Amino acid sequence: MSIDHRDPFDAVNDVEVALLRSLMEDLSRPSFPLRCGSVADLSLEGEQPNSIASIIAEVNSTVVPNCVRNRHVWSLAHMVPPPATVSVVADMVIGALNQCAFIWEEAPIAKTLESEVIRWLANCIGLPLSAGGLLTSGGTMSNCLAVYLALQRAKKHNGVDISKFRIVASDQAHFSIEKAVSLCGLDKDSIVRVRTNSEARLTPGDIVQAASQLMSDGLQPILFICTSGTTNAGILEPAVEIVQAARQSNAWVHIDAAYGGLVSLSRQASTLVEPWRTADSISWDPHKTLYTTYSIGALLLTDPRALSALDFRADYALNEEQHAHDAGAFHLEGSRRLEALKAWMTIKYFGKQGFSTLIDYTLTLARMFADFVATTGDFELVTRPDTNVICFRYADLHFDNVQLDALNITVQKRLFRNGGPLLSTTKIDGRTVLRMVLLNPRTTFADLLHGLDRVRCVAREEALSEKFSIGTETEHESLTCN
Repeated sequence: MSIDHRDPFDAVNDVEVALLRSLMEDLSRPSFPLRCGSVADLSLEGEQPNSIASIIAEVNSTVVPNCVRNRHVWSLAHMVPPPATVSVVADMVIGALNQCAFIWEEAPIAKTLESEVIRWLANCIGLPLSAGGLLTSGGTMSNCLAVYLALQRAKKHNGVDISKFRIVASDQAHFSIEKAVSLCGLDKDSIVRVRTNSEARLTPGDIVQAASQLMSDGLQPILFICTSGTTNAGILEPAVEIVQAARQSNAWVHIDAAYGGLVSLSRQASTLVEPWRTADSISWDPHKTLYTTYSIGALLLTDPRALSALDFRADYALNEEQHAHDAGAFHLEGSRRLEALKAWMTIKYFGKQGFSTLIDYTLTLARMFADFVATTGDFELVTRPDTNVICFRYADLHFDNVQLDALNITVQKRLFRNGGPLLSTTKIDGRTVLRMVLLNPRTTFADLLHGLDRVRCVAREEALSEKFSIGTETEHESLTCN
């Protein structure tokens, strides 16, 4: 019946399990975090069938070498943690079960699993037992839903003249807010971006002042967004002030903690989440901070009755009789994987105590590294970390800001091409900076010092190159970056 003489829908055999195990072991070896080979030939031309074993072997030789090794201690560029093995196993189980988390008839266990995960996340923040929410594909979907729900409430209480509606957020708020505004039919001018300072932080009083000015101008703030864990620098914005401004305007408050939700599990910083409990909605991505594989996010709601704005029905599904048991009720997506299972399995494996240990380690490591960077003479610490994101840059005194921007971009690109450490770049107060995200609990302070030495060496070598023309030929020849 099949190309390898067995049922193609049967379970994997020992050979395939061994190949998958070999792939996992290879990903964990202390190699470079990224070493792309030649362009992989992934053509699907041809009509001949292939065995599963040969396909896995081809993946090992073509796909894997061209992927970032997120388990590597120098994989520090983005908010992508090393996935816990239990989550990888869960993905295989989810694929084997192939449940569509839409209606009870397609996935009888889905609603219960999702409810338990939502309840656990809400409990970590300290939300009331009456809180609820949805599992989503990630922060972008969670933010889009929050904007939609805020808009529906505003229409109900303020009328349908949306031309005067305004959304207040800092200039560090995630770009998904623009996406949401566009999808909801609002004009892009409806977003009021409050400028942050040279450290990417809001100045106290600026949000309240912005809200007062809007009201004076005859405009109606309908939504305030507090970004708790900005993508640029991991900053936790002042939730108390933002909630205060929102309540004075009778507006919805959304805490975008897609990344910063991790502080709710920290023994050191958990008190920072107390103001979140008075918000209307909170986003949190387990695939960023709970070591699960992609993709799973969450939108938590202090009053889940707000979801009635997303109550849609169909004759063949989501009917009145089964509605309470349908996992897809109130979701925009119909077809969804049983992602709740991997969150549930990962939470069962680590427990709150295990997560707290991992998160506090990375928070401490970030502070230690930031303190060290601040003492160097050739690096500038641009933002002190609220979480485990650090922004800094190489700062040669011979260069002006424009040249330093170009130099740091060149350094980051060269590090990606030549074995790391993998860092990202972003803009803080108009300056290009290097951005480091410390999510890997295997990364040590020594690993970071070694990485910083390599950044320094590459930066000096580039500074002495013909492109930048600083220094002498003798100095240039003396530099070797290994």
